[in-house]
Amino acid sequence: VRNPYTFLLLSLLARPHRHGCILQTMLVDTSELSGIMHQDLHHGLLGLLFFLGAALPAAAHVTQHCTVGFYKNHPQFLNSGTCTNFVFNQSTLVSALFPDVDPCVGALTLLQLLQGPTTVCGTGDTIPGAEIILLRQAISRLGNAANSSPPSCDALFGTIHKVNATIDEAISIDNRDELIVLSRVYDSLNQGVCTLH
Repeated sequence: VRNPYTFLLLSLLARPHRHGCILQTMLVDTSELSGIMHQDLHHGLLGLLFFLGAALPAAAHVTQHCTVGFYKNHPQFLNSGTCTNFVFNQSTLVSALFPDVDPCVGALTLLQLLQGPTTVCGTGDTIPGAEIILLRQAISRLGNAANSSPPSCDALFGTIHKVNATIDEAISIDNRDELIVLSRVYDSLNQGVCTLH
């Protein structure tokens, strides 16, 4: 059952990261939470923990839910809009937003990453391949945040930091699984009503 109320959750991301530890106040729409829990229930507690870490920062309500397919075919919407904490468009290099990715991944533009095959830098069972899988969903999430009404600059900022922290951890422990789990979270959040044309 979807509950229209929102709940405030506090999550401390205490992982060491080159940007420091981030204290994020999370605003979670329980309709989004129920969808994530339903789709990822078989992933157990790990999926839920990733959701809580990837949830929306305070005052960040994303109203657009456009998919990877939409943005790769409508690149004019792939930009940071009025958000100024991170500025990007379809020609921005992946490494400008996600500096620790594999060099092959980082050399792609955002649009090239969305339009290319998922195997452009390696199969999905490699770290670079898993980075591509995650970043396709994360970049769509950034577009959705920037094109929301009003723009959700906090969600844009939080998504970039969450993805960078997850990539750093996956590299440090040489385990692609976290990248895949987080990609599923963003994939779920990118599903819904897309009003961009």
